[in-house]
Amino acid sequence: MRADEEEDFPHKELTHKIIGACLKIHNLLGSAYQEKHYQRVLEIEARDNLKLPYEREKEINLSFEGKIFGKYFIDFIFDNKVPVEIKRVKTLHPKWMIQMLRYLNALQMKVGLIINFGGEKLEVKRIILPEKYLLKSA
Repeated sequence: MRADEEEDFPHKELTHKIIGACLKIHNLLGSAYQEKHYQRVLEIEARDNLKLPYEREKEINLSFEGKIFGKYFIDFIFDNKVPVEIKRVKTLHPKWMIQMLRYLNALQMKVGLIINFGGEKLEVKRIILPEKYLLKSA
């Protein structure tokens, strides 16, 4: 992979593996299950088939000048590089893109995925946080 390609699509191979796993799950299960069921099946797929390291329901501390003022919980973080939020809704709302940008800032990470299992087709949003927007005190 070219250096400029990695800059445009951070962690491209990892995000492709995650998206591929979600496509497999959606193709097999469709959109009839609850969000928590898709989370559980993605965990099985990541652990048993992809052998990807991950954290589930990761707690993220929010800090200001070194003091914690709140917490976020994110569905998954894969390989300590890519946070993933699982949804099961008709359409993704822009507020979830903003939420992912906040996660990326708090985690000091470049790219996150929002995966929606709620439609006839799997909906994937790759959110990239430009370096100039990364808050160093997040």
